[in-house]
Amino acid sequence: MPVQAVAKKILKRVKRDHMLGLSLLAIVVGLIGGIASIAFIEGISAIQFLGFFTTSEYLASRVAKLPWWQIVLVPTIGGLIVGLLSYFWMPNRRSQGVADVIEANALRGGRMSFRNGIKAAVLSVISIGSGASVGREGPMVHFGASLGSTLATKLKLDPKQTRTLLGCGVASAVAASFNAPLAGVFFALEVVVGHYGMSAFAPVVLAAVSGTLVSHMYLGDTPAFLLPSLIIATPLEFPAFVLLGLTSIPAALALIYGPSFVNRIVAKTKIPSWIRPTIAGLLVGLVAIRLPEILGVGYEATSMALGAELGFWLLISLLCAKIALTVLCLGMGFGGGVFSPALFVGAMLGGSFGIIATSIVDVHTSALAVYTIVGMGAVSAAVLGAPISTTLMIFELTGDYSVTMGVMIAVAISSFLIRAITPYSFFTLTLLQRGVEVQNGLDVSVLRDTHVGDIIDRRVDTISSDAPFDVVRRKLLASRWGRVFVVEDGEFVGVIRFSETLDESRTEDQTALSIAERTVCLKQHSSLEDAMQIIRKTGEAHIPVVSDGDGKLIGQVHEHEVNFTYHRAILQANEESEEEDEDQDQSSSK
Repeated sequence: MPVQAVAKKILKRVKRDHMLGLSLLAIVVGLIGGIASIAFIEGISAIQFLGFFTTSEYLASRVAKLPWWQIVLVPTIGGLIVGLLSYFWMPNRRSQGVADVIEANALRGGRMSFRNGIKAAVLSVISIGSGASVGREGPMVHFGASLGSTLATKLKLDPKQTRTLLGCGVASAVAASFNAPLAGVFFALEVVVGHYGMSAFAPVVLAAVSGTLVSHMYLGDTPAFLLPSLIIATPLEFPAFVLLGLTSIPAALALIYGPSFVNRIVAKTKIPSWIRPTIAGLLVGLVAIRLPEILGVGYEATSMALGAELGFWLLISLLCAKIALTVLCLGMGFGGGVFSPALFVGAMLGGSFGIIATSIVDVHTSALAVYTIVGMGAVSAAVLGAPISTTLMIFELTGDYSVTMGVMIAVAISSFLIRAITPYSFFTLTLLQRGVEVQNGLDVSVLRDTHVGDIIDRRVDTISSDAPFDVVRRKLLASRWGRVFVVEDGEFVGVIRFSETLDESRTEDQTALSIAERTVCLKQHSSLEDAMQIIRKTGEAHIPVVSDGDGKLIGQVHEHEVNFTYHRAILQANEESEEEDEDQDQSSSK
């Protein structure tokens, strides 16, 4: 049967049975995403072979045998190519990654450009293959998301379905990259989609499983890091895991804020944007002469740290060098992600912490690999803002369940403290630098710029606080929204719902004031963000609004109107953004 005919049948199924049809599309996205992830990895290997004469992910030991000039030259030339491609080829003259996927989900109804997805993937393949100190998972997520979004756009699906298929692409990419289907599912839902609703959960699971099956067939069914069986030797070590979670905070903050800081500093200079990755590549090459472990994703050094093959001072040196070079590479325009560097930094931090901890405690302690794994989880969760998916990912990467409790403790501590210090993850801070604030899949900047005063429904059913119950009953039966607002001298006192008419314990001598339920209300100049927070916390669909000064009841806002206003503002912002992108593309082509 022709592919076009199959596509038409699937589309009919989607329109007739949303969940079944969407599940079929999720499997398709998962398979395509798995194949694309393999192609991405092979592309990195090809570029790496051209520069370093090896396709192995364990790059450091091979590079150590090369002449110094080649170690310096390859990332420098890679930086030059990336800089030129970014300047003349990429929208807004920058690389793209997970932050752009989050933005597409929140602002653009899940719509992404397939052409830009290809461009970003090529840019990242060159960056990672030439040795830039960045990760491959972020670009793979972006590529997978663009595939899912493109399929949804071609089939003309609605924004909700498009967002779901975008999440399917994300899950498939993560699952195929790490051989970690559970992590793929929860990363997509936790970081990108922003919720765990069943309408998204089932398709995302199918996509992650499909992507993993493709990865298994091509790459095999083995964890990224092979370890001997590990156990936590004594419960007395749990305070050490808490301390390790605390210790991970400075490293996580450096990875979160470092790239944007470098970007701001460099932007104030007269250094052209196209030459900045070249400078970063040169610095990477110079450091790699002595520390080749910092090149690329750094899986070899991470594996060596897990095997306790690195000494204390080498661990500290690699920790500091990786943070500095990752910050420079991301801040100066290389394409790539932050997850692999966060794993690397966490491994070095955990390994060095473990050496100290096991040397000063006079009891039998766990192997150093336990502290290394715990460190990987603590730093990564804090940087990504994804404690659940990170914990699952660490488990699937190492294949070791026995140390999961230690990881969970450190992840909980690091995630809680990092959010107490800053409300942003690496991704949301990247968006903030572009003037977009996103939380829980919503654009906060749009929510804050819109006031409830613009959408007040002034037709409210009110009743005096001293009204008897029989009057209350008649008022409720006639109310439009199944509730009346109790007022006293015009001021809002509380709400009475229709369910009160069914309460047989009510007596006729009871007044509206004695029945009224105290509830939160909005002020006239409250933002749409305030309204959404109250709706989520209380479950109320109709929120009373009072004047800013005297607290007089002036109306109400409805949940459906809040959602409609938000999405209308997003569409307007999206149209303005697309017009700006077109103007920039036209000016750059000239």
